[in-house]
Amino acid sequence: MKNKGFSQIANNLIWDSDLDNHSKMLWINIRSLSEKYRTLRNKTLLIKLGISLNTLQNCKAELIKYGYLKVIRKTSANKYELAIPN
Repeated sequence: MKNKGFSQIANNLIWDSDLDNHSKMLWINIRSLSEKYRTLRNKTLLIKLGISLNTLQNCKAELIKYGYLKVIRKTSANKYELAIPN
């Protein structure tokens, strides 16, 4: 299924100079998933993005800080809700 469909990316995410490129790619990767499949483990994201745990944590913190991401903590994995701030 990952070769089918497409994802729409808002211009304010693309042009947001406050966000690191890794943060943008994290958001885009999560956006590419169906809402019901946005419960992910860090290990899955690390493999998918090819980044370190420290970089992943920084990306999440950045996306949360600027209102692009909300993380709902679960016991074995985290659920991710996306937003585009005004």
